[in-house]
Amino acid sequence: MSFLSYTGYLFLITLLFTFVSYFVLVIASAPGAFLYTAITDIHKTDRFDVLEPQKLKKRWYLCLFVSFICQTFVYLIYVAFIVDRTSYNISNGLSLFVWIPAFIAAILPIFITMIRFQGSKKTDYRESMSSSMDAAIFTFVVAILGFFVFVIVPEIMYKMYSWIL
Repeated sequence: MSFLSYTGYLFLITLLFTFVSYFVLVIASAPGAFLYTAITDIHKTDRFDVLEPQKLKKRWYLCLFVSFICQTFVYLIYVAFIVDRTSYNISNGLSLFVWIPAFIAAILPIFITMIRFQGSKKTDYRESMSSSMDAAIFTFVVAILGFFVFVIVPEIMYKMYSWIL
């Protein structure tokens, strides 16, 4: 496989996953959104209808963390797939410069999804979805770090995602 054909392959995968990643990450972060809704609904049935701001903030951070963990686990599957395919093609004689389009292919979908989440956040005022939308920012940072970790130490990638690679 030549450099240009593999770059075209990466472009097609990136284009496909860019459209799918928004829905995949919304579904992946659903436990955090449901947890937030469940926590606030339970406490709204108490004597007081208003939650204390400090407790509400702590619960929101808990839901943000749950959404972040779920989104990161799911998105790193895609990053691991890109790194695995790229390292396989490099071992078959492809140039090392293919890591540059592979990095772009691994990061571009989460970047576009993060922008779409921020646009949705401006129009959708449900606080339960806010934690999952804000988790995409942290998922973006971990995806960048995960790409380099998977390239440098691929054993981590194979231990985490041996069931998919």
